[in-house]
Amino acid sequence: MLTPHLRVAPRSRLETLRRLSLFADLSDAELRLADSLMCEIDVAPGTAFIKQRQVGREAFVITSGTAEVTIDGVPVARLGPGDLVGETALLTDASRSATVTALT
Repeated sequence: MLTPHLRVAPRSRLETLRRLSLFADLSDAELRLADSLMCEIDVAPGTAFIKQRQVGREAFVITSGTAEVTIDGVPVARLGPGDLVGETALLTDASRSATVTALT
């Protein structure tokens, strides 16, 4: 029987996830499992980390900072800590419907 290797996340990272409503109700074991499927990235202000019409291969959970959502260059929303973005392209196998750019 194969046992999946779960990396151990620093406690501060798990605490950051726990503060987000998306993960607030998970048990410690579930939270560690969710964390094992994630990688942490820092996005510089002004960087588009999702681009409209491109293939979506990942979703993002914003843990700090803000981002702007634009469709055809027109701002339609602002996102912040706890917001999930990019999941629609994964669930529907469609291209990205908007561009998301880090503001902070």
